[in-house]
Amino acid sequence: MGVVRSASNLMALDSHTLGKASSDPFIKVTATKNLDGKTSETMVHKTKSKSKNLNPVYDEHFAFTLTHIFSPVLTFHVLDYDKMSSPDPMGIVTVNVLSLIVENSAYRDNENVPYISTSHAVDPCTGCMNPTGALLLDLIFFPFHPKPPPPFHGGELKLKIVRALNLQAMDSGSMFSKSATTSDPYVKISVTDHDTGMLKKMAQTATVKKSLNPEYNESWSILLEDIHSPIVTLQVYDYDLVGDDDIMGSVTVSLADASLLPAADSPALFNVLPCTGCKASSGQLEITAEFSRTPTPRIEEFWGGTLSIKVIEGTDLIALDKGMFDSGMSDPFVKIQGFKKPSKKGLFGTVKTTKKADKPKIETFCQTKVVNKTLSPMWNERLKATLTPDHTQVRERARERARERANEREREKERTGEGDCNSEARGG
Repeated sequence: MGVVRSASNLMALDSHTLGKASSDPFIKVTATKNLDGKTSETMVHKTKSKSKNLNPVYDEHFAFTLTHIFSPVLTFHVLDYDKMSSPDPMGIVTVNVLSLIVENSAYRDNENVPYISTSHAVDPCTGCMNPTGALLLDLIFFPFHPKPPPPFHGGELKLKIVRALNLQAMDSGSMFSKSATTSDPYVKISVTDHDTGMLKKMAQTATVKKSLNPEYNESWSILLEDIHSPIVTLQVYDYDLVGDDDIMGSVTVSLADASLLPAADSPALFNVLPCTGCKASSGQLEITAEFSRTPTPRIEEFWGGTLSIKVIEGTDLIALDKGMFDSGMSDPFVKIQGFKKPSKKGLFGTVKTTKKADKPKIETFCQTKVVNKTLSPMWNERLKATLTPDHTQVRERARERARERANEREREKERTGEGDCNSEARGG
């Protein structure tokens, strides 16, 4: 994030019949994206043009989220606006954001951002070999990770958003007031796809109407895969009945070191920072997080085998039945399902080429018995599934899953020699 403050002593490109030659300069900020070996420029911000001014003052804020697919270098293009043609280049300034790193904790509020103020000479570029002048910038960079993270293979994230404090006011309190005094905030939880750099929504809180200090107390268990980056983005939005919702800032949580995450009994406050689409922000999010890392990479070549799982019990499951006589209960069972590559052979040996033919099909291997009208069922059943190379994944799916107490009890039985192994796998 940063501020384009001003420029000085820029070159004059426009001649005038009366008066001195001048320019109509504006600044375009870009970042270089590298995706699948192809590079492209993404515009981060563009200032307003200043008519007939070689010493323009802008004071325009911008913010941008630089993911791993972007180069750490920002380019500030100095351009002369022309009404009837494309803008003329007046030089460039390049800044490596890795020289601007500031710890997240140093950011306290929007009025006291610890910007690093620097003046940069305007350098030559294509179409402008003899530029003049300098650009004054206030910049700051908050890294996702303080040091390079270890290899990431996914895992389970248990996240709770407790509340938000002192958020930015986006809405007026009444139809007769023009000043913003309140907001209708909610939080969207997303992870970054490592290959595309795009955010994928995983969960979302409820919307709290007319509050700058909303209470949420919502929890989720989120499964991350090795295609995800070890970063969770919490985007704060203001709900609007008409039009798109306004982004109010974001919080990024690194999963690189699980020991640094706030435990369930020790909630922590994270600053809501400006981000793409949000030049200014305020406030904090209070959260807890626990991450169980998958220790080994996913096996790319799979040759099949036999999977054996013992399902023991469920405890404190969710109640889904709302009938007259069974309200507050459920009829839970557990099933094992897998994803199987579809056969591309059609009738008479023809090859299917439709998108539907490429979509994996869900196969049910087996399931436990149904235990009626209970939230704490006892199964004590062993389920088996025979896998082939055509199975891409196998997932244990339960309509109501036992919590950690059941796992701990089974591990205790194993330690004392009273129980069978929870799972056995034999390669084929």
